[in-house]
Amino acid sequence: MKKLIHLLSVLIFVGASTLVGFFAAAGVSACLYGAEITQTVVGDPVYREHPAYILWNILLIPFGCIGAIGSLFGIIIPLNLWFRCPIEGNQKLLRVWLHRYANAIAAATTPDP
Repeated sequence: MKKLIHLLSVLIFVGASTLVGFFAAAGVSACLYGAEITQTVVGDPVYREHPAYILWNILLIPFGCIGAIGSLFGIIIPLNLWFRCPIEGNQKLLRVWLHRYANAIAAATTPDP
C-alpha cells in the first residue's frame, strides 16, 4: 500500500509538471502571436486554422515531456540523492527531514544581528 501511495504521489507531481509544460506551450504561442489570441483562437467556437492554435498543438507534447523529465531529473532525483529526502518508505523519516529542512531555511533566512 505504501508503494502505491508513493507511486501515486510521484505521478501526481510529474503530471502537474507536465501541465506546466502545456501552459508553457500556450505561453510561447501567446508571445509569438500576441495576447489577443486568447479572445480569437480560444473563443467559442475554437478557431482551429489559426497559426497560434496549430503552433500550440505542435509544441504541446514536447513541452509536456520536457516538464515531466525536468521534474524527475531536476527535483525528485536530486532531493533523493543529494539531500537524502526519504521519498518512499517511513513517513516519520519524511517528517523529520522536512523539520530539519524548515529549520535550515529559517536559519538561512534570518537576518544577522
